[in-house]
Amino acid sequence: MNETGTYPIYTHEASSKKQTFDILWVGKMDFRKQLGITLKSISMLCQPDIRLHIVGNGDDVSFIVEAEKLGIANLCVVYGNVSHEQVIELMKSMDLLFFTSIAEGTPHVVLEAISCQLPVLCFDTCGQGDCVNETVGFKIPLTNPEQSVKDFAEKIEYLYHHREELTRMSANCQKRAEELTWENKARQMVELYERMRE
Repeated sequence: MNETGTYPIYTHEASSKKQTFDILWVGKMDFRKQLGITLKSISMLCQPDIRLHIVGNGDDVSFIVEAEKLGIANLCVVYGNVSHEQVIELMKSMDLLFFTSIAEGTPHVVLEAISCQLPVLCFDTCGQGDCVNETVGFKIPLTNPEQSVKDFAEKIEYLYHHREELTRMSANCQKRAEELTWENKARQMVELYERMRE
């Protein structure tokens, strides 16, 4: 059982009339979050209307130089460190949360995305590997950086061309968020304690 829970109270508002395919990345600018894998994955796609929205803080801003080297700086929208409320508002209008972290407990941002009915693309590892299932997102195996870039790019390309899958996963997020609520976890814990007492 994950050590944290959801508050499924948000409504997803992404419009099918948008001119862009909007991908959100949220995290601290450090090694474990693997923003470099995100940038390389986006660079493998030949879709000029993709936008990568980058939210986070930290001292490492080398990703800006890397985005320029990869030729995707014009596809990136960099917000820096913003409030929790702003992140939630962004989630409501995005098409996909791209979460590339390789070392986590259960990341709140993934649970918040599910609560916002935002499908998730991540590694099948740590807490996110347990929270995200096929009803609300895609997961790839944790292998090596080169393979991960290819696998992530393939999933994004698929979702870009199959928007109905995003719509399906977004609709499923409400049920998944309810399964992951604090209240539901408390119920499960009480049931476990009661079983132990029998």
